[in-house]
Amino acid sequence: QAGIHLLACTQKPSASLIGSSMKANFPVRLVGTVASRDEARYATGIADSGAEKLQGRGDFLLVVKGEALRFQAAWIGEEECRTLAGAARVSGPPALSTRGRS
Repeated sequence: QAGIHLLACTQKPSASLIGSSMKANFPVRLVGTVASRDEARYATGIADSGAEKLQGRGDFLLVVKGEALRFQAAWIGEEECRTLAGAARVSGPPALSTRGRS
């Protein structure tokens, strides 16, 4: 069974951008820091979600079925990102495993 995962992003959430059709078709939301309470409400769909108080650098709200869960994602700084990218270039693409597939 295959599925499609779609990620949509905006830096300025607003009522005109995130309408009822968009809300219905994106039941799960990952929200980072926003500038205001209004933007927090538009982005999360929850009044007083607190998204405007998030600290940045991996501080997020995961919103599923109208419930918000605050979590801290791993932060990878610029130097670590360069190191990882360099290692990936040297080692080449990963070998795909067929183990567990029929």
